[in-house]
Formats: sequence, structure tokens, C-alpha cells
Amino acid sequence: MTYSQNYLDDILVRMAYHSSGIEGNTISLPETVSIILESTLPRNGKSIREFYEIENHKQAFSYLLDSLANHQALT
Repeated sequence: MTYSQNYLDDILVRMAYHSSGIEGNTISLPETVSIILESTLPRNGKSIREFYEIENHKQAFSYLLDSLANHQALT
């Protein structure tokens, strides 16, 4: 299956925002979009830990997509 980059970006942003929110992350949805799509740090004094929670979702999602594209087993 092939999905547009916009669709994958939307999935990633929503997954990162909601998953991090469950863990108590206070970064907003617009800030999450900015981190994921523009690689920017929030300006309002959010902790670096919260930033990396979002950034780590981006890296994990990329790993999953690459693994699936290369027909590697996810274990």
C-alpha cells in the first residue's frame, strides 16, 4: 500500500500528540506539528524531556515505515 506523505505526517502528529498527552506531556497540538514537521523547539518554556518525547515518536515512526518498506519483520 502507498500513502501520501501528508497522510503519514497527519498520522504521526496525532499519534505523537495523543500518546505523549496520555503520559502527561503538556506540548500542544500546534507545537507538536511544529516539532514534527519543522523540527522547531517550543518557545514557551516546555521541558526538553517533553520535546524529546515528541521527537522520539518521529524517529520510531520512521523506523517502522522503513522496516515495512523493506519487508522486515517487526518483533
